[in-house]
Amino acid sequence: MKNNGAVQQYYVEGNHEAIIPKDLFMLVQDELVRRKLIHSTPKSERNYGFSSNNCLSQIVYCGECGEIYRRIHWNNRGCKSIVWRCVSRLENSGVSCHSRTVNEVNLHSAVTQALNQLLGNKDAVIATLQKNIMDVVKESTAASTEDIDSRMVLVRRLVAKVVIWEERIEVELRSGATVDVEG
Repeated sequence: MKNNGAVQQYYVEGNHEAIIPKDLFMLVQDELVRRKLIHSTPKSERNYGFSSNNCLSQIVYCGECGEIYRRIHWNNRGCKSIVWRCVSRLENSGVSCHSRTVNEVNLHSAVTQALNQLLGNKDAVIATLQKNIMDVVKESTAASTEDIDSRMVLVRRLVAKVVIWEERIEVELRSGATVDVEG
């Protein structure tokens, strides 16, 4: 029988080991919230929802106008290809943007090259990250230890997100092209 208040109920915390580590659980919760929130760029009134069709969706932005780039199938004079274009060029948003169309193969190549540089230079990246953390800690001498701990949690989450995106990009590139990401 379900207990509908006939007998005293208790909530027990820490009774058994978690199936998923709490940090990973919180990262997933943050990602779910991010996906629920509809993205709207500052220059446009239109909202764009999350698309899980491609690992680069919602993270490639135009350097000229700040809008997102969208992956589209393009038929340019009979030549079919997949390209990424600034949303302001695709829709009449009132923003005049002259950014170039980027071929998906070139975009994947640039992302792979950047990841290879990052992976090949891990020691320098870790040293820079540690220096930045120490600068933040020194800068906030009046900050409480709770504030520093919360900032460290934020940094850990950001690093975890970079790792997750790195894995997603690697999977995406493996499905479309042979790429050396060990580099």
